[in-house]
Amino acid sequence: MVGDPMTILVAEDNADCRDLYSSWLGDDHTVELVANGTAALEAVGPPVDIVFLDRDMPGHTGTEVAHELADMPYNLYVVMVSSRDPDFDIVEMPIGRYVQKPVDQPTLESIIEQCRTQSGYRDALGDFFVFAVKLASIEAETP
Repeated sequence: MVGDPMTILVAEDNADCRDLYSSWLGDDHTVELVANGTAALEAVGPPVDIVFLDRDMPGHTGTEVAHELADMPYNLYVVMVSSRDPDFDIVEMPIGRYVQKPVDQPTLESIIEQCRTQSGYRDALGDFFVFAVKLASIEAETP
């Protein structure tokens, strides 16, 4: 339901980023924090609605984790967060959104609201939104 708290998993190897995301979102949502991809895979389960996933983590990278999450039987909205410019490889990633660092609080809140909006779509229209966001990211950053 719109406005209900969500459970958000933040997988980020930078402790300052984890703490910042938690402070921004923790008053309105349940926020779980992990420092690497292995811990992210262990923390995912039915209560998690959104995963903010750092792309470049030691061990399991965000890309590897995203592919493993896609094979799990959970309905997750995965957001890749990275300091890297998006490239065509994100089209093949099983993610709902690609966001470049630095990320601000309004951007995170907007993503959560988009997740709420899209959560009702489990058909081709939902897939279209995901593809359109990825294409917009590529178009915005690729000469």
